[in-house]
Formats: sequence, C-alpha cells, structure tokens
Amino acid sequence: MKIPFVTFIVLVSAAMATLVVGEEAKKKQKPQTKPKPAAVERELPKQLRVVVEFFEVEALAALDVLSEPRDNSSDDDLHARVMGEVLADNGEIRLLDMAVITTRSGQRAKVESVEEMIYATEYDPAEIAVTEEVAGEGAEGLAAVTPPSPTAFECRNVGVTVEVDPVLSADGSIVEVNIAPEVICRNEDSVFSAWETDHAEMEVIMPNFYTVKFSTALSVVPGHPHLAAVMSPRNDDGQRDGSRKILAFVRVDVLTVGE
Repeated sequence: MKIPFVTFIVLVSAAMATLVVGEEAKKKQKPQTKPKPAAVERELPKQLRVVVEFFEVEALAALDVLSEPRDNSSDDDLHARVMGEVLADNGEIRLLDMAVITTRSGQRAKVESVEEMIYATEYDPAEIAVTEEVAGEGAEGLAAVTPPSPTAFECRNVGVTVEVDPVLSADGSIVEVNIAPEVICRNEDSVFSAWETDHAEMEVIMPNFYTVKFSTALSVVPGHPHLAAVMSPRNDDGQRDGSRKILAFVRVDVLTVGE
C-alpha cells in the first residue's frame, strides 16, 4: 500500500518533534548525585596539666587542718582553708613553692627549677716530699707538701624537681598519676678534713643538703586538689624542724586541644 507523500511528510515531522522534545526533557532533568556519607565526629585530643603546690605551716595548724576524718579523696575544703590563710598573709601559712607541667596521657614528663652544683666527692691524699738544700757547711731538710687533689665529682640539682606520669581513664572521669616531687636546699658547707704542716695548710670542704621528697601513685578527680603528702622542712641550722610541716597538694586538669 502506498503512503501519500503528504502523509509521509507529516509522520516524519511528528517523529522528529517527539525526538527533540525527549532530548530537551533529558537536558532539563537534574543529574542524580550520590548521597554524601555522614560526617564522622572526630574526638579532640586531650592534655593533662599537673599542678603541685607546697605550703609551709606550723605543725599545730597542720594538725588542725587534718584533724577531721575524711571519707573521700577530694580535698577542696582543705585547699580552700590553706589558700585563705595564704591570701590573708597572717604568717601562719605561706606558699613555699609550686610547679606546673602539661603532658599527654601516658607520657612521662619532668619539670626542673634548679641550680646545678658540681662538687668533688673523692680526693687523692696529700703527699709530703723531703728535699735537701745546702746552706753553708750543713744540710737542711725541707718538706714540699702536695695538697689533696680531687679525682671524682658529682652534680646535685638544688631546687624543685617534679616528675609525673598521668593516665586519663576512658570516660575522662579519673586520672591515674604517678608523681615524684623533690625539693633540695643547700645548707652551710662543712669541713670534711684538714691538713696542716709548717709550710702549708688546707681544708677539704663538702656541701650539705636538705631534701624533701615523696613518690606515690594517686587516683584523682580532674580539677580537684588532693593532699598527697605531709613532710617536715628544715630549720635555720639546716636540720629537720618538726615544729613545722609542708603540705603538698596535687591537682590534675584535663585540657581539650582545639576548644
């Protein structure tokens, strides 16, 4: 069956129009995009700041502060009483020294405020050599003295040293901290030994030190002071003074990096 030419033209035009409309619809249709994965919330790292404070008090004042029995490890009230006396500046309690160090959980750290003192610890003994000198017709013996000579030395850090190793619990509520503070003071030197002859004299001087230190492991609540130790300071003669005490408080703060 033959299709009239006019009808053929109409069919071809309709087919081309349908094709054009389909292409335009595809252009207008928005491309489908894959949904973005949900952002994973990254936990910010944390650091631990350890604060150690040394307060010097009269022994009776320390006994009064520690007289009441306690059933928890937080010493906020004790620390507040001590700080109140320090700020009042009435002479009963004073801040002896303090040290602060920041580290990561599980990382051992150390802070020092010291004077490095090097001194001799071993000596070779003195030597005496006899020589002769001719004077006129006779001979006179002379003694040449060689003083003791140091052969070994030691370095002592005079000041405050604090070494810590804190570990933060998984939920951030407790800090396990190993801590070892040390306060070393230099006393007056003493004469270890002395040599004296007709021609020379010498003294071997040795330094004396007074040390206050403790080493312990604590479980502390972040942000709260804890009384870690009570010790005795030295008196004016460099000897232990039992009439006064040193209260050592430890506080650990949890610091979030990036906030």
